Amino acid sequence: MSDPSVKAVVVYAPGSVSNLGPGFDCLGVAFTGFLANAMVNFTWRSFTSDQISLSSATPLWIPQALVTFGICLLVLQFVARFFQALLGLPLEDLSMRAASVAE
Repeated sequence: MSDPSVKAVVVYAPGSVSNLGPGFDCLGVAFTGFLANAMVNFTWRSFTSDQISLSSATPLWIPQALVTFGICLLVLQFVARFFQALLGLPLEDLSMRAASVAE
């Protein structure tokens, strides 16, 4: 049976996973920053060397520029999230969650 003198047990975990937020965001910024830098260089080389597609004669820098733009936006998102985590701001807006089936 249970001991009636024990009301509740409280466990504290000071080394929680939430402390790793800025660290993981810093890794994300580093990786996507490297990827964005590589794509900018790749797109620039395609532009300066006038590379074109063999099947449609489209300059290759046009689709590459769109991908590069998307990666640069991803870098900006990671930088913003890094500063949110660093400053202790909430990382997600609870009002933007998807509704459950029961709602």
